[in-house]
Amino acid sequence: MATTNTFDNTTPGALIDHETDALSEPQKSLPGAICWAVNGSGSPVVPTECMGQRSLQLDAAPMDKDTVLFLASSTKLVTAVAVMQCVERGLVNLDEPISNHLPEFKDYDVIDGWTEIDGGKEEPILRKAETTVTLRHLLNHTSGISASIFDPVYRKFNVWKGWPQRNPTSPETMTFPLRFDPGKKWMYGFGIDWVGILVTRLNKCTLGEYFQKNIFDPLQMKSTTFRPTRNPEIRERLASIIPRDEQGNLQPKPVEIWLKESEQVAMESGGYGLYSTASDYIRFLQTFLMGAENPLLKKETVEEMFKPQLESAQWMRENAVDPKGIAISGNIMFPDAAVNHGLGFIIKDEDSSTGCKRGAAEGGGLTNTYWWIDRSSGVAGLVFLNMLPYMDTAAVNLWIDYQTKVYKALATS
Repeated sequence: MATTNTFDNTTPGALIDHETDALSEPQKSLPGAICWAVNGSGSPVVPTECMGQRSLQLDAAPMDKDTVLFLASSTKLVTAVAVMQCVERGLVNLDEPISNHLPEFKDYDVIDGWTEIDGGKEEPILRKAETTVTLRHLLNHTSGISASIFDPVYRKFNVWKGWPQRNPTSPETMTFPLRFDPGKKWMYGFGIDWVGILVTRLNKCTLGEYFQKNIFDPLQMKSTTFRPTRNPEIRERLASIIPRDEQGNLQPKPVEIWLKESEQVAMESGGYGLYSTASDYIRFLQTFLMGAENPLLKKETVEEMFKPQLESAQWMRENAVDPKGIAISGNIMFPDAAVNHGLGFIIKDEDSSTGCKRGAAEGGGLTNTYWWIDRSSGVAGLVFLNMLPYMDTAAVNLWIDYQTKVYKALATS
């Protein structure tokens, strides 16, 4: 595949401030969206809302529960479940050196800066890591692995290596040096992409094959896949990824780079590669509310996933190499709110003004696919769009409004 750059128009700008943003009329507009929340039995808490169309074409089909959307980083939750199944089966331990299973992590380097060499060129200053990477580190983003889509240091390393500015498409293009010694700081990155590779090697199959057998088939998730164009029935239900320009206008020409990658790139990314529907994903979210009846994981495994993995919310804030990553990782609605991290997702460390409780998990994908799981309130929900940029203010406000509506309904039921 040609080595093209794919980061243009995909990264968020300054952190959004939902309290003070004054949106123009174009900025208030949204393409299609699905809003859905269920209790532990799968019953809707409030009526499911489907709005808009699958694209901006005049003859576009309406957005509905079975529209196929690019999940982007909402894939990570599926990968976290998959690897915790492997933990349950004794294939890997959360705290053993991950190099036992991923030899790429043996004798890992940490990048401490850059030094000038002959001709004014620079090369990285590297040293050996003082601690070892574990699966727990990969799942809670304390491994030292960053993400070049958001990190100028990794972008500079891409230039030095002659790699394109894009998400990794193979283990070879993911072998960046660590940004810090594992366990010592926090930084959003490609750690869960490595977790996906781990699942494939432990089970000697592709990630899609593992997901299909162990997650999708048990839940009857029939429209979730890494390869949507290979199934004509799925392909015809695809929504376009709609970009918003700098003036706030939605643009009719969709962003298709990830769809092309799904056809051309061999690696199936556990960090961002899945396509799915609201119908499938809400069924998946519901399993976290089912306790001992969860068909995918043991109750004690889910408890471990939702256990705060970091010393405190203050530690996370003070030790985040790039604080914006905390919002990017899932603290999207209220970026200044106190959060911790579980095994694969952000955990709220305080109640939200929407009604969502401390201890709830939440996350999102680059194309504004948002989800949350509040086990104490017995509710899980999603607000799915397919648009850019990430953390679009109008999209996040839709999530805030819908989540508020859900908790008001719970309070009066």
